[in-house]
Amino acid sequence: MPDSKDRFTVYPPLELMQVLRSVAGSEQRSLNDVACEFLELGARQHIDSAGMTILLPELELMFKTELAKAVERMVRLNVRGTLEAMTNRRILTNFMHKSGIDRKIVAEINEASYQASLRSLKTPLEDLREIIDAAERLSHL
Repeated sequence: MPDSKDRFTVYPPLELMQVLRSVAGSEQRSLNDVACEFLELGARQHIDSAGMTILLPELELMFKTELAKAVERMVRLNVRGTLEAMTNRRILTNFMHKSGIDRKIVAEINEASYQASLRSLKTPLEDLREIIDAAERLSHL
């Protein structure tokens, strides 16, 4: 039985009235108790969905912000790795040249190393584009 003494009149649709009477009869409860329970459940559901309406945009913003930070970190690491690889290749090229290895052979080794670095660099960047595209599609849902 409800605690409140507040009253109001409701004119439910016929189908809802039938459901309320059926539940009240099957549970041997008053129509008033069942109607109050339905109202309370509906109000809670409304409050929960209203809360989600407030929460979802904040979660989406947080997700986009964190994704942007992660992408930036990945790009920085990728650039740093590339710069370090280039530095190492220059050091190795200078070392080979100063060791008396023919310039043409040094140039061939350097070019082969450069091409291998390019191939290994393209794969993560292509994967990164797929990750960004997927995140953008998810953000539009």
